[in-house]
Amino acid sequence: MTDAPTLAIDKIALLGRTFPGLAEEELREIADLTRANTYPPGYFLCTEGAHEDTSYVIADGEAIITKKISEHEGERVIRKVSWGDYVGEMAPIQNAPRAASVRTLTECTVLEISKADLEYMLSRSPRMALNILRSTLVRMRQNDQRDIQELRRTNKIL
Repeated sequence: MTDAPTLAIDKIALLGRTFPGLAEEELREIADLTRANTYPPGYFLCTEGAHEDTSYVIADGEAIITKKISEHEGERVIRKVSWGDYVGEMAPIQNAPRAASVRTLTECTVLEISKADLEYMLSRSPRMALNILRSTLVRMRQNDQRDIQELRRTNKIL
């Protein structure tokens, strides 16, 4: 891990894409609370089952979200993420272990948000809380639709 040059990242534009609808003042406040870091390919930002307190906004590069199905079936790719995607937010909000792993595919620069800072931002901005809730629900629906399609294909084969 290396500290990313924060001047090279337009935090306001990045956070504006991640959290649409927030006022510029709120985006600046969030930007001030984030820390930029760069990780090599293959680095686990989030590890399924681990209790971790950081969430991430992808600033550059790509990562992949996976979930272990079983020892026999291995892991399943849930989705790829890149610029502006927000990952790892559920575990700190729920005080629960990670439900999936997030691994960098390329060198990846991220803005890191600690649990304490996330809670502070959510308490100060109901719009941000709704934004996170909406984006999380959209992803859950997309994952459900993908699972339904996969089950239909499997059922047809059987």
